[in-house]
Amino acid sequence: MPIRNATALRSRNRRLDRNLNRAELVLRAMKDGASLHLQYARSGPIWVLTTGQQVSNQVAKLVVASSSVVGVGDALFGDRP
Repeated sequence: MPIRNATALRSRNRRLDRNLNRAELVLRAMKDGASLHLQYARSGPIWVLTTGQQVSNQVAKLVVASSSVVGVGDALFGDRP
């Protein structure tokens, strides 16, 4: 395991802080009524809020891991198969 220097650690911490701040913004939008949708494309997963805001895969993983977020399954509507 390589030993990281101070510059690499600062860079990694800034990236983590940025992702956590963006996750907070997404969670706030979801508390205001927006929902987070996942769509798969050839380039990989695409996450979009119903407000039209795109969410990066790293931020979406943080949001989905939150205890306040609940999935509704693969249905168009929560109570339908």
